[in-house]
Amino acid sequence: MKKLFIAFLLCCAAVCAFAQDAPDQADLKLIFTPGQTAEYKTETSFLGGDVSINGTSMPLPQQAIRLAGEIKQTCVAKDKAGNGTVCAYTVMAAEGIPPVKSYVKSVVDPRGKVVKLLEMETDGKKVDFAKEKNRLAGATLSQFLNQAGYPDKPVKVGEGWKINTVKSAKNPFACDLVYILESIYELNGDRIARVVCTGTVEVGLDEAVRLLGTSSTMMSGDVLSGMNGTARITVDKDVSDVNLTKGVLRSEDMKCSLAVNIADETSGLGISMNAALESVVQLAGLSSK
Repeated sequence: MKKLFIAFLLCCAAVCAFAQDAPDQADLKLIFTPGQTAEYKTETSFLGGDVSINGTSMPLPQQAIRLAGEIKQTCVAKDKAGNGTVCAYTVMAAEGIPPVKSYVKSVVDPRGKVVKLLEMETDGKKVDFAKEKNRLAGATLSQFLNQAGYPDKPVKVGEGWKINTVKSAKNPFACDLVYILESIYELNGDRIARVVCTGTVEVGLDEAVRLLGTSSTMMSGDVLSGMNGTARITVDKDVSDVNLTKGVLRSEDMKCSLAVNIADETSGLGISMNAALESVVQLAGLSSK
């Protein structure tokens, strides 16, 4: 009986091992190792498009703004649920423009969703989301970032999952995103999963102020007082490669378009703008303390 039980356990272990190593499926997870830093190189190109004021088109020079920089993500802690406390430092610069620095500290779960925002600094202004006056903005922004993520179970090549939300009193934005596991390949002994995303995200101007107004002088309530509108982001194609062996993002190549419509209730002025955005992020190295 004892031998039969041992044989049963070995059989179960073999089945589990086969499921984990199945070549046509992937369990998409991030692995947080305290003290580990992932360094990325990034390039972003922003091309302004048509601008219309009260229905009249205003032709503008089609000149792209190109920024290059680096991102350093350090895991400083990990809880029992596998969530990692991650500090992300970003520096971006363009020719003739001083470097722009930003910092975000957040709790992220293994499926890539932001559980909680702790601190953020942009435009030289720091926001502590633990403080009462910033909790609402922190909770709203966390909810926004929490929409993207990996499924809770393994998926096979060719399978996909959707993230669809409708704007409501409890949900300040609408999104309709489709993810597909396009392929799995090996690189330098590591298994890499390629995930492709397309879809749209839409947020109101008033909600954008709530999301960013506490930390950005460009999105302050004073500047946008009396205005309303929407910003719609269309993700034409976002291709990300996830290193399943090391549990980190290896690269991301995103192309999307932005449509903004703003109306000034006081003057009756209406403005619409279009733009295109492309960005590439590439893992440059992993290091541990």
